[in-house]
Amino acid sequence: MKYSTFFSLGLLLIAFIQLSPKIYPENQDIKRLEKQKIKSIKKTFFVINANKEIRVVPSLLKDLKDLGTTYFDKEGRKIKYEKQLKNDSVLNTQTWSYNRNGTIEMEVDYKSFGKYMYDYNAAGNLIKKVTFDKKDSLKYTTLIEYKDTLKIKESSVASDGRHVISYIWEYDSKGILISSNQSFRSSFNPKDKKYYNYDDSGNKIELYKKNEKRNKLKLIEYKYNNKKELLKITYYSNNKQTSEINYTYDIHGNYSTTERIKHYSEFEHIDRKEYLRNSKGDLIQRITYDFKKGAKIASADKIIETYKYVYDRYDNWIEKESYTTIKNNSNIIVEKSTYHKENGRLKTKTYRNIEYY
Repeated sequence: MKYSTFFSLGLLLIAFIQLSPKIYPENQDIKRLEKQKIKSIKKTFFVINANKEIRVVPSLLKDLKDLGTTYFDKEGRKIKYEKQLKNDSVLNTQTWSYNRNGTIEMEVDYKSFGKYMYDYNAAGNLIKKVTFDKKDSLKYTTLIEYKDTLKIKESSVASDGRHVISYIWEYDSKGILISSNQSFRSSFNPKDKKYYNYDDSGNKIELYKKNEKRNKLKLIEYKYNNKKELLKITYYSNNKQTSEINYTYDIHGNYSTTERIKHYSEFEHIDRKEYLRNSKGDLIQRITYDFKKGAKIASADKIIETYKYVYDRYDNWIEKESYTTIKNNSNIIVEKSTYHKENGRLKTKTYRNIEYY
């Protein structure tokens, strides 16, 4: 089932996220770094078929779960990533470098995208990003403007002077974002302007546009529980509800269920996921159901993903075994086309060799 609406609206939200490189790129999914500093992580992935482990490696076109070796400095910043083949030869390398203030100033990978260079003002705000292609030729220049510390405009121009895209943001007297706009031209169309509303706790509750008559056109609504956890996202087109996502949480604040409902003219389609985690917070089971609203969930086919872990002395996992099984409404395993399968189940294993300072 494809969710084109979710994808397009996701792009809409991503488009308005302020451009800013991560000062300290995430250390993959290491959650317990405070116990020990990590120097490098080597990640390898295997498909298990007939009890044999078959190593799967990335290609230049497809990156499988950050496979390869990632290196970090003593501040926890990512400094190099090597994408590796089965014999551990390096397919390509990505590097990050930082200025004296610890913010990223250059990112390079000539086989994947090229090079990014960043510049900042005295307050440490990003004011310029220069993009080079794989041949190290200038591709885009992005300039960012601020009012005090609030970003108010961002514009990208191609090397030939052609306007690529621009964004503008407006804030209230408290510095809270109240509107945004984007344009692929040098000027902005008021009809493309998006508006934001918030609750008393500062949580975003609404995203909308205005038509020619200045009437509100809903785009997205958000609802929260008394713990300020997101309960529901509702999407609209021409003020008509098109889809929604519902969430429930466990006692630790992790998702226990997510339910995506797509509204069609004749029926509603539901994609429901149930999550179970261990005491360390790692996912040990995810069950996905796919069915029409009104049908019993027991009648739906389900995809069961089960995970098992081996941990090191710092509680970081170093082995993760995954089983994916598809069962029909009679709880019988369904044979599905996968690149490797054994008795209807896909089995994989991921190793992480973690080196500490």
